[in-house]
Amino acid sequence: MTKDEVMAMTDKALQIKTAELMGAQWYTYGKVRSLEFWRPFRWHRAVGDESLGEGWDANIPDYPNDFAAAIDLVERAIDNGFMMKLKAWSGSLGTVWDCTFDRSDMDVNDSDEKAPRAITRAFILAMETINA
Repeated sequence: MTKDEVMAMTDKALQIKTAELMGAQWYTYGKVRSLEFWRPFRWHRAVGDESLGEGWDANIPDYPNDFAAAIDLVERAIDNGFMMKLKAWSGSLGTVWDCTFDRSDMDVNDSDEKAPRAITRAFILAMETINA
């Protein structure tokens, strides 16, 4: 997955991709597909429906908007040998957060006006790179 593809993802798509990288699995129950890890976290959609429309269950962590959920991503990245740097830059246009995950063989970064979203996108890029 390229950085441009990650940057183009909606918050909902970021949540789903991140949940998958955190170990969630898709299961099929009749005509419903369910994204699950730790039983209470689910997202349902009809079999064959690849849209990200209705049916979103807010129990899946809101990684791109919730700092506490994003910290789980930092912990997972550290478990995979990464160090994380998070910097805030303030200017006339507001604050921009820069998140970098680095380790001896690579580094990835992302910037956004929201720290959790920068962490989420950098996490996806890091995990996709080591899983490629």
